[in-house]
Amino acid sequence: MNEKNSASVAEQLKKALARKEQLQSLTDDMLRMTASYPPPLRYESQINTLRKKLLPLQALEDSSKGRLLTLSETKALTGKEEIEQEIERLEEASYGWFEEEDAFRERIQQSRDKFEAKHMRTKRGGGVESHQDDLVEEPGEAAMLQVNGSCQVTSQKEVRGGRHRLERRS
Repeated sequence: MNEKNSASVAEQLKKALARKEQLQSLTDDMLRMTASYPPPLRYESQINTLRKKLLPLQALEDSSKGRLLTLSETKALTGKEEIEQEIERLEEASYGWFEEEDAFRERIQQSRDKFEAKHMRTKRGGGVESHQDDLVEEPGEAAMLQVNGSCQVTSQKEVRGGRHRLERRS
């Protein structure tokens, strides 16, 4: 009986030492090749939601270069800074306790790159088009509308009494 226990303990020790050698042989380069390295940010889903809200505001700001903004466009752009601050706060809140600064910055950059790859594409003219869903237009505000996969500013409409939903063009 005692010989059986010592044989099983020896076998378990042999397996444990083999596993230890295998884990020690892994390098950072090998870990980076795996799909789950570096791990996603803790609040990545909330950050991506805010980034989606930021896309039409960036498109509006880019389209308004060199011209005066309407009152509704100015109101829409005032929330941009608050959204950017909230994104920055959530990114910093995703910082791990024992995480090094370089590894954390790499995770943030990977999150940004993944979002841009999913929601942005370049136009022929060198600009950037963003993919957005239809948005509901508030009375008297300019709205963003998805047309053929690109985000465009629609003309300002005066809508009296309630909300007006813009229809998607095909």
